[in-house]
Amino acid sequence: MELARMRAKLVLTRPQRDIFDQVQQFVLQNPRKPSQHRTAALTMPNTFPARERKFISTLAEELHLSVTWDECDEEDQNLVTWRLPGFLDEPLAETDPEQANGDNVEEDDDEGRAAVDRVSKKFDKAPVVGVFDARHEQSINDKMSEWKRGYYKEKLGISYDDPKEMDDLIYRYAEGLQWGMHHYYNLRDLGDKSFMFELCKPFRPFEQLMGVLPSASMEHIPIAYQVCSVACVMH
Repeated sequence: MELARMRAKLVLTRPQRDIFDQVQQFVLQNPRKPSQHRTAALTMPNTFPARERKFISTLAEELHLSVTWDECDEEDQNLVTWRLPGFLDEPLAETDPEQANGDNVEEDDDEGRAAVDRVSKKFDKAPVVGVFDARHEQSINDKMSEWKRGYYKEKLGISYDDPKEMDDLIYRYAEGLQWGMHHYYNLRDLGDKSFMFELCKPFRPFEQLMGVLPSASMEHIPIAYQVCSVACVMH
């Protein structure tokens, strides 16, 4: 039941949240009054995967916006273009107030504002998936620090919270790396040496698994190989 509720709950990806924020700002900055000349459109580079393209179509429908996918900029980059319904790129000609249908304009404005308010409330509350909040991230860091304290105390007998002991450990680690570099990069006269390797038959897939799987995971290989593995361990 909990899983079903989580699936039914509206969540956004980070790209979807960014798309919504841009569209919301565009709509709020452009009141729906066709008689006024406003910013013609909101454009975005059309580099979105299928999931975000579907989100764009759904969002445009809920906000009563029009979206086109076939426009390009000067550099021939395909664009997603958002426009308000019934909007023209050029200012509308002056009309006779007595001939204009003011009732329809008002109804369209009210419907548009209601759609913006409704959708804004829904998406503003939607959590963004794939992002840890600060408290959860801090909890993970605290658990990791706790594990490190136990590890260094048990394995090395030092305190993870003691800067002097940790600095000595880091120094010895870097010293070991330096020793390895000196050792392996000081090889000499390799040109006078020859090396021969005898090629053998490769292991079969299940034989490779037997070489890496612990005995507790033997159920992942056929029974015949399980018996062989037990025999090898006993000997």
